[in-house]
Amino acid sequence: MRTNTLRLSLPSLNDRPDDVLYLFSYFLQSFSHRQVSLPKILKKALIQHDWWGNIRELHSVALRYYIFGDTLNGAYDSLFDIPDENRKESLLDTASFQLDMKHLEKTIQQILIGELQEKGYSQKDIAKLLNVSRQTIFNKLHR
Repeated sequence: MRTNTLRLSLPSLNDRPDDVLYLFSYFLQSFSHRQVSLPKILKKALIQHDWWGNIRELHSVALRYYIFGDTLNGAYDSLFDIPDENRKESLLDTASFQLDMKHLEKTIQQILIGELQEKGYSQKDIAKLLNVSRQTIFNKLHR
């Protein structure tokens, strides 16, 4: 049985640039056990970065800075996670500009089912909403 006791809806780090600097400094202080001042160019890079990974990504960036900070010489691009777009299968074959509609449909179904699960719906509830069997939902999730 799944209980949905507490739901928190936090805005993205992209919407909270002041928090980015505060949290980054906090993480650095927790690693080094001392107050660390940040170069202006690093502050600018932190604020302008697209935080797709939110807090975990920020923690990783702070750890990388703690480890490699002295060797970076103001080039902070290597600190940031870059989403691996190559891991995703391409839905569009740019050589022929053909769209794989079956793959697109499967992907959309998986995203929809995942979103409903995140909102607390069970596989049984999702199956009822989509007018399919629970086994169909299970199969779509495990492909």
